[in-house]
Amino acid sequence: MRAREEIHAGIPDEESVAALKVLQRMIHNVGGTAWHAWGRPPGGRPRPPAHR
Repeated sequence: MRAREEIHAGIPDEESVAALKVLQRMIHNVGGTAWHAWGRPPGGRPRPPAHR
């Protein structure tokens, strides 16, 4: 896994946050569920919702 610093090089935190919010909204607009809506299991990775 690459370090956050390498992946986000040259991208201010404000721009990164704005881009994520836009992508989450686009997913929501087409009836999808962005990962933040799934929640995280204790000590684990996010899980996708059950198949629709």
